[in-house]
Amino acid sequence: MNLRILLSIVFAILVGTARFLALGAIAMTLPLEIDLAAFDTMKDAVLVDCRTPEERLEAAIADQAFVPMDEASARIEDFKSWEDQGTVVIYCRSGRRSLNLTIALREAGVENVCSLAGGIQGWISEGREVQSGS
Repeated sequence: MNLRILLSIVFAILVGTARFLALGAIAMTLPLEIDLAAFDTMKDAVLVDCRTPEERLEAAIADQAFVPMDEASARIEDFKSWEDQGTVVIYCRSGRRSLNLTIALREAGVENVCSLAGGIQGWISEGREVQSGS
């Protein structure tokens, strides 16, 4: 292969990569979802319950915040405020709703946010403490 062609290909790849990085298309270092072991290593986590009030009455993790899914879009500024305090870790019953909310929040500009894999069900299955009637 001609050296000139090879250099052109390498240059094109480098320029494309630089544009890709400049647009923020590379995944953030914080994953969308974390497991309990990763959560346990966090010193600055702000835990947020996104379940319904009825679900919360059954059991809740001792958390700092409660934002039902149907209120989340109106409370973006709250999430941004909590983000300043630490990593926002959202949980629901199984992890599906919290993951969807995490994706929506990142699209809305909240970057330091992730979902707790397994939700409160995973928490309980590991024998961790929950509160009832909150």
